[in-house]
Amino acid sequence: EAGFRILTAVARQTKEEEVISGDTFSTALLPMGKSRLCRSDGMGSGENAFAESEMVTDLMGQLLEAGFSVQTSARIVNSAMVLCREEQHPTTLDVCVVDRHTARCELLKQGACPTFIKRRSQVEVLDAPMLPAGILGGITPDSSFFQLQAGDLIIMATDGVLEGMEGEDKEEAFKDFLRACPAQNPKELSSEALSVALSGSEAKDDMTVLVASVWRK
Repeated sequence: EAGFRILTAVARQTKEEEVISGDTFSTALLPMGKSRLCRSDGMGSGENAFAESEMVTDLMGQLLEAGFSVQTSARIVNSAMVLCREEQHPTTLDVCVVDRHTARCELLKQGACPTFIKRRSQVEVLDAPMLPAGILGGITPDSSFFQLQAGDLIIMATDGVLEGMEGEDKEEAFKDFLRACPAQNPKELSSEALSVALSGSEAKDDMTVLVASVWRK
């Protein structure tokens, strides 16, 4: 039996004057005591962006649940996006797979914003710059690993959230918010992050904050 459990929550806001978000996400338990978080941001907003990002998250989820590795799954998703498109529409892919036996996580990104790990008042930024899915065929995105601890919070936000932060350095502003935020559970933290990103302005882009917490059973 896995010694850790993963709790998740999401806060979302659709772009002003749009009725459907181009951001999609999914979470699920995987074989061998693992959990996955998957997020995608389609180019622009509305139905077309939603359809493309939904294809990415759905296919990635199915491949991982079938037992494929994170890198192999991402390669298949990327190839599928290249083959099915007549035009290039960048679609981000942001994946985090947590082993609930060891609390070790594997992260893979294609065009996605950094992942933030909050450990009490400390914040780690995990990034892997790469082109979004569907731009180039025949590539295998690199993944990275991070050792989590009980009480850690994993924050995966879209660029709409970061762009809503004040100041010129949006990433640093988001880090400062996370350091100062007292919330210790995913629901509170995701809601607070979205509120801060929306403060004083309308949603100029789709916004999604997916948060997971790691706890010992």
